[in-house]
Amino acid sequence: MTDDPTITSSLPLGPYRVLDLAEGGFNWCGKALGDMGADVIKIEPPDGSPTRDRGPFHKDRVSRDTSLFWNAYCVNKRSITLDIETSEGQEMFRNLARQADIVIESFAPGYMAGLRLGYDDLSSDNPGLILTSITPFGQTGPYAHYNATDMIAWSMGGMQYICGDADRPPARITFPQAELNAGGQALAGTMAAFWHRQQTGMGQHVDVSMQVAVVWTTMNATPFPPLNGVNLERDGAFHSRGRLSVRQVFKCEDGFVTLLSANATVQKMLDWMLEEGALPDWLLGFDALSLDRVAMATGSDPEGVEIFHKIQTLAEQFVQNKSKMEILKGGVDGFSYFSCQNHP
Repeated sequence: MTDDPTITSSLPLGPYRVLDLAEGGFNWCGKALGDMGADVIKIEPPDGSPTRDRGPFHKDRVSRDTSLFWNAYCVNKRSITLDIETSEGQEMFRNLARQADIVIESFAPGYMAGLRLGYDDLSSDNPGLILTSITPFGQTGPYAHYNATDMIAWSMGGMQYICGDADRPPARITFPQAELNAGGQALAGTMAAFWHRQQTGMGQHVDVSMQVAVVWTTMNATPFPPLNGVNLERDGAFHSRGRLSVRQVFKCEDGFVTLLSANATVQKMLDWMLEEGALPDWLLGFDALSLDRVAMATGSDPEGVEIFHKIQTLAEQFVQNKSKMEILKGGVDGFSYFSCQNHP
């Protein structure tokens, strides 16, 4: 716990200090801890963090201070430069770690230990310290010392298999998310270790694999074989749920929008149609909350499937002459949940 009198945040983690050496999207972990009030010190190498070079850049002015990625995920952090590969830098880091509660790093397995800054070294000085290590494949295992791009992690985690069109190879989602998912899982693991420390006074080494973090994003797909008897397959603008095909991307006047087609949002869409006089008589009084998604997916409610697909066709017609911003405003006003699709 920090004894710095300038750290006065009343947020839950206000009294606690974090040393953040993570890079890329792994910075999300430290950013979230900062959001909860922690005093996060971003430790950069002498020439600055390479994350500063990641675009996009503010007004397309490329510099190390205008990276929107850096500013998004390093907000709520103080920053220092430190060369931990020198004996002086290592001693300075150990002094900082003695007063810290959490250290986050994303170096290759064994790198920190090779500098005498591994968990065993740091915890000998500070038994309550939590060290969170985020790597492509974790600290152990056959791929532990392999590097990975976003596409590799997305593929080996299984999610890429269900992205794209059925008649084409899997597609990478536009914005890289594997690192960010790992950062989120690192946050969860760190907070679990923090709870453990609150109970026992002892820290832990939290080992986060980016590949495993991506596996967690497939939680909507893994129940399909036992529940529906089929695998979830990629289906383009649709999301196939057993025998139910749910359209998620709709063409509008100036592009495309995505609709989260849960029963509650379908009902809000019907309410919007009713307000604008676009709801057909046969749907007056219909309650979309009564739709049984499991029964429709397993084929035991063919009538429900037919009604749902008719509603999707009506929704497609309803938005085709509206602009993205008009549709987005309708969602903000409470009619449904839409997001705009960005494209070249």
